[in-house]
Amino acid sequence: MSVATARTALPGGIRRDGTLLQISGLQVRYEIEPVAAVQEVSLTVRPGELVGVVGESGSGKTTVVRAALGVLPFNATVVSGQIAYGGADVTHWRDRQLARVRGPFVGYVPQDPATSLNPVKKIGRQVAEGILLHDRRLKAPEVRELALGKLVTAGLTEAERVYDQYPHELSGGMKQRALIAIALASDPALLIADEPTSALDVTVQKAILDHLDQLRARFNLGVLLVTHDLGIATERASRLVVMQRGRVVEELLVGKEAPAPQHPYTRRLIAAAPSVRSARLQPAGPTGPTGPAEARAARDPEAADILVVDQVSKHYRIGHGRGAANFAAVASASFAVARGTTHAIVGESGAGKTTIARLAVGLQTPDSGTIRFEGADTTSLSAAARREFRRRVQFVYQNPFSSLDPSFSVGRLLAEPLQVHQVLSGDGLRQRVRELVTAVRLDHSYLSRRPAELSGGQAQRVAIARALALNPQLVVLDEPVSSLDVSVQGQVLQLLVDLQARHGLTYLFISHDLGVVRLIADTVSVMRRGQVVEDGPVSRIFADPRDPYTRTLIGAIPGPSGGSQWHASYT
Repeated sequence: MSVATARTALPGGIRRDGTLLQISGLQVRYEIEPVAAVQEVSLTVRPGELVGVVGESGSGKTTVVRAALGVLPFNATVVSGQIAYGGADVTHWRDRQLARVRGPFVGYVPQDPATSLNPVKKIGRQVAEGILLHDRRLKAPEVRELALGKLVTAGLTEAERVYDQYPHELSGGMKQRALIAIALASDPALLIADEPTSALDVTVQKAILDHLDQLRARFNLGVLLVTHDLGIATERASRLVVMQRGRVVEELLVGKEAPAPQHPYTRRLIAAAPSVRSARLQPAGPTGPTGPAEARAARDPEAADILVVDQVSKHYRIGHGRGAANFAAVASASFAVARGTTHAIVGESGAGKTTIARLAVGLQTPDSGTIRFEGADTTSLSAAARREFRRRVQFVYQNPFSSLDPSFSVGRLLAEPLQVHQVLSGDGLRQRVRELVTAVRLDHSYLSRRPAELSGGQAQRVAIARALALNPQLVVLDEPVSSLDVSVQGQVLQLLVDLQARHGLTYLFISHDLGVVRLIADTVSVMRRGQVVEDGPVSRIFADPRDPYTRTLIGAIPGPSGGSQWHASYT
């Protein structure tokens, strides 16, 4: 039997036709900030329309979303302006009144499914709670049927299985679809999605956004999409609101023809967005003795290779008892990294990229095959040789905040590896720490700060400086810019290129984004399900991708033919 959710009567005369969300002259101030975080912001969302709000971290995007949902933190106040739902002014409604609107009128898709889903409740129960919150007359079988329907609507084909699973048993894309199902639980007219795909691979990202488009068309949903990614926004939105430092600096109509952005900030965001047309970044300052990357890569491969991965496999045991099975995270993977170059490993989540990275630095041991660094098999090193290997090969993690001790100052974080390896002490140690923070373009005043006092880009610079402390020859970078805004991402990538040229570094660069790979890598291996499906120079891979999966990855980069429709005009 098909069950339809009874639509809850909306308070205050809110209507589902006409303008769904209208924000006029909004100003929001935090007690600790001397300047308003949001200043005179205005925007509208109508049925069937997707409006994109773009800007860097700190531009005020999330504050606008929280104000619209009535969930500002206790130290934030709406100073002036108006927020209207379906023609009704809800600016100063109490939380109890707005609770009757969240769900039946406006659904919310948060950024991080890993922290937004309850880890101790099954997915089905979490969707059911969203349904029952606004209609407690439904019986258990009806609720289950509705919840399964929402999971299917959100694009989860195996809804019965997902219904009985916990969040940790799902992939990132499946978790995000579960959040969409929860947001749709009470049939809203308006959907607010705050960076819903920022942590996802490009192909999964495309699938999620394609599905949001289908839902918008099918249910005439109004969608407010908040993102720092201009490629996504220009590809999906009908109107684009660009925010900087709490203000709307430009609003643009987006159609088949590329619009003409006038504001310098919008143009800077466009220029920073990587695409398939991007050229490799070049060093901004003087280079070291190793010479240009192209010349290094053209040398005799046997003489130039610093890292060789040869037919490497790694299996994990999953499940328990009779149901346990071996899972091949990496299967007979081979590639080589030339000294002084950047070799990228690209692929979706589950492709085996991070396992390869951990094997390369000796954090795990392969089940078969060999890994040679400077000609020596890293799986059979003596204790002394292994200690030296770990000094010469360093690792930079995706999330700097999880890899930097929150109780340490930046100065102590940079000094620690030098002290552990007994390289320097006293004045020499203090001088080296100052050199490191300068090398990553941070002021010496940052040495007294702790990680919580840093932005994402600043924290990643500290992580890079820490990796450079021992003068390594090979640096393995695991998704080092995936969580950063495009302009900050560009700054960190340029920093890496400059450091490589100055110090003759070799990078093994792990990424799911071929647009980023285009900017920084000389060669690339494309991985899928543990196997290397394509390998070669970046220029050849982009010009003539031979494997269908590589073509899929390139096609999934936001924008027509991969990359923003504006990018070619402004770079």
